[in-house]
Amino acid sequence: MAFPDNAAVLLVVRGDDLIPARGSTRLQEGDFAYIFCHPEDEPAIGLLFGRTVDQ
Repeated sequence: MAFPDNAAVLLVVRGDDLIPARGSTRLQEGDFAYIFCHPEDEPAIGLLFGRTVDQ
């Protein structure tokens, strides 16, 4: 499953660090990702990150 074209990871929170997302940013276990997307893309984003929207 591909990341939706109109969605973007804006920020990664890693411990106490705030990391602006760039093309080279790699997510690590325990990271929190803030994602901007259209409401209709939320289910796909949830599947990519291992959870459903209602969790």
